[in-house]
Amino acid sequence: MEIPLKFAAARSRLGSAFARLPPSVQGLCWVFFAGILFALLNATLRYVSLHLPPMMTSFLRFCFGLLVIAPIVLRNGWGVFRTARPSMQIGRNVIHAAAFGIWYTALPLIPLAEMTAIGFTGPLFITIGAFLFLHEEVRWRRWAAVAVGFAGCWLIVRPGFATVSHGTLLMLAAVPVIAASQLIAKVQTKSDSPNTIICWQTCLMILFFFPPALLVWQSPTWHELGLLAIAGVLGTSANMCLVKAYKVAEISALQPLTFLNIVWASIMGYLVFTDTPDLWTYIGSAVIVASTTYIARREARAQREAVVDATP
Repeated sequence: MEIPLKFAAARSRLGSAFARLPPSVQGLCWVFFAGILFALLNATLRYVSLHLPPMMTSFLRFCFGLLVIAPIVLRNGWGVFRTARPSMQIGRNVIHAAAFGIWYTALPLIPLAEMTAIGFTGPLFITIGAFLFLHEEVRWRRWAAVAVGFAGCWLIVRPGFATVSHGTLLMLAAVPVIAASQLIAKVQTKSDSPNTIICWQTCLMILFFFPPALLVWQSPTWHELGLLAIAGVLGTSANMCLVKAYKVAEISALQPLTFLNIVWASIMGYLVFTDTPDLWTYIGSAVIVASTTYIARREARAQREAVVDATP
């Protein structure tokens, strides 16, 4: 009885000390934890993908997502599924399923560090999509940052100078599709709550991935099921860390620390799969992170200026 009380007291003191830190430092800590959790998540999913078909991995991964949405449904009732635009929910999740179908197919074919580096280009595609489909104003400095970011991607892939693997091509195809899903989700938040979007997403992903998973079904071992359950916990925890980070600090201030994600991915890739990324992967990643950091800072400044202009 004494040990749990001491543990609770120590946890309370640690929490109080953390709360006294400046918000920017708290945000950096949450991003730091999120990066480690995402590296563990991707390593776990890649390991499972080496033993199970990608469509099965996708299906079971989202099945374990029910553990996350069950408390939400119990707390809010079935009304949490009430949506203003059901057709948009379905359309967006068709795109989301295609994106992660490609992602999980590429996962066992590409080193974790390279996968993480290519994933850094997501904000670049979101900027382009926001201009084309949401009609957001994008000035020349942000276009220049997008161009620099894609130059960083070219440094990683180096077509014509290095062999471009099938997995690399699949990952390059997955990132813009994921960006499209994120853009639609951004529009959905204007009429639906995050809980509604998450619940629809989880249930529709299970529905969409069930037929292709059934075609390649093989009995998973308890070990594989356990790893997929762990992946569900890791993914949820990582996203919770990011939400906490974005709540206490600006994204533009946190963006540079995301470069550490490639360090964690490199460590996990080497320890679990003996992957050894080359120097160009790190150089390209640094260029991409620099460009996306600039874009995030420009967006934050534009939002602050819009608030000032709207103030009477």
